[in-house]
Amino acid sequence: MADKDPLRTYRDKRDFDRTKEPRGRPGAGEEEPRFVVQIHDASTMHFDFRLQVGDVLKSWSVPKGPSTDPGDKRLAVPTEDHPLEYEEFEGVIPEGEYGGGTVIVWDHGTYRPLSHDRRGRPVPFDEALERGHATFWLNGSKLRGEYALTRFRGGQDGGKGEAWLLVKLKCSLSQEFVVGGFTEPAGSRVGFGALLLGYYEDDRLRYAGKVGTGFDRRTLIGLRARLDELSIPEPPFADRVREARSRWVKPALVAQIAFTEWTRDGMLRHSRFLGLRDDKTARDVVRERPSPLTAE
Repeated sequence: MADKDPLRTYRDKRDFDRTKEPRGRPGAGEEEPRFVVQIHDASTMHFDFRLQVGDVLKSWSVPKGPSTDPGDKRLAVPTEDHPLEYEEFEGVIPEGEYGGGTVIVWDHGTYRPLSHDRRGRPVPFDEALERGHATFWLNGSKLRGEYALTRFRGGQDGGKGEAWLLVKLKCSLSQEFVVGGFTEPAGSRVGFGALLLGYYEDDRLRYAGKVGTGFDRRTLIGLRARLDELSIPEPPFADRVREARSRWVKPALVAQIAFTEWTRDGMLRHSRFLGLRDDKTARDVVRERPSPLTAE
């Protein structure tokens, strides 16, 4: 029978009368999942990379630390699950205790799961990890961009010798776009298929392409409700949009979009939804020289 306490291994390795590490308490974290990277000067100095999955922090030891260079691949060795409170832990673990040494927080923030199946349907993050490949967008002060964890050795049972690679994916560009419509979902997808995007030029809304990835199920459903409230009968774009099953909306919502480049005909290539920008006014959105999304 499986152990119902995911922190049993964590607690069994520690004497909380000696270490000030958090014991861990039940309860889920915030709505947006968190991540933390800590420098751990134990028997050897390394980085601990932790992602919130449910009510624990899934953890990996990364000897060289995460990289902001897409060409680098970092070894990541899984360790025991940690409590959510560990995100804020800094201090000295006493000598003789498990992991004895100094721990400091190097970076932390939120992350957005990005894993999809071959049909473009969102895959829950815990399931993506179980399958051995998970992609996600980090929003930290030092780490910002799309990363992936890929299991390359060991079995799915987490047996001895299991290891992963932590990789930063190709740097993206990013800017805001106005949502002028959407396509209806196909197959088992819910909410909508893709958002139809544009920007203002000479007081006209120019079509810039569509975005169909970067959404989880909750976002698809919630955003569809907002889109339905803005429904209009005619397209708001000055250009002809050749997308099947299109629906049109009042150009009021502004979305932050990551993409790799502009095509020669002015369309976005490899676009990904990052979130809505409620602090932006649609009329202020123009085509700009997009800024690279790299770590600061």
